[in-house]
Amino acid sequence: MGVVNRRSLAAAALLVLAAAACTQTRIPHPKAGQVTVVATTTQMQDLVRNVGGRDVRMVGILEPNVDPHDFEPTPSTAIALSGAQLVVESGAGLDRWTAGLVSNSVPGTPIWVASAGLPLRGDDPHWWFDPTLFERAATDLGDRLGRLDPAHASAYRARAQAYALRIRAMDAANRRLIATVPPAKRLLVTNHDAFGYFAAYYGIRVVGFSAGNSLNGNVSRNGPHPEYKGLDIRGTDATGLIITNCVSDSYYVEPTGGPTPGVLTNAAYTAL
Repeated sequence: MGVVNRRSLAAAALLVLAAAACTQTRIPHPKAGQVTVVATTTQMQDLVRNVGGRDVRMVGILEPNVDPHDFEPTPSTAIALSGAQLVVESGAGLDRWTAGLVSNSVPGTPIWVASAGLPLRGDDPHWWFDPTLFERAATDLGDRLGRLDPAHASAYRARAQAYALRIRAMDAANRRLIATVPPAKRLLVTNHDAFGYFAAYYGIRVVGFSAGNSLNGNVSRNGPHPEYKGLDIRGTDATGLIITNCVSDSYYVEPTGGPTPGVLTNAAYTAL
């Protein structure tokens, strides 16, 4: 595979990936006529920001680059929840702490679970890597915000439709880029088992992830994982291999023997 194609595949992977999360909460000042919606992960914040637009005061609980599985509330979390008229969570176990936060800080505030009703893959909580599922979530959120704020219902639904069109355009671009790699060579190694939806949707085969890792976190930051030390892809037809990291402070994973010609090593800082 040429350099252009390797870069294209990297771009395809990065287009669909969202940022991870951390504990420092930023609280914007509300404007007249806005409803206050609190969103847990950065993916949910992006969803609310695009669908809610100017009619929503979006307050995010998590920020990029810290594992949402390890989140622990801080005093600023309770402050962020104050005044919430709706709380948006990803669901599927990723942000299972949401209900406890809401019941302790703003009891009675409704929680909307973005993944509710979607065809999930077992206990894998990383559903947003399938763009069709995120598109469905956008449409559903438009309806939910319309019920919360009927005066702007048509605006929410219009934004949801526009966002869905952008997601479809991104998906089409991803498919064109990934199509430059022969199916048998679409391989991926990652230090976190988060790419099941992405791989299944785009026809990429996950060939390895970190020992002791799981679908629900436990990413080690203490050095290379055992099977990465022993992963020797020299002499294999691994032209399309992507090696990806999941948080911005994680180390680069390198195959045995160092960089391999024709192999893409990509630090994709993705949501856990």
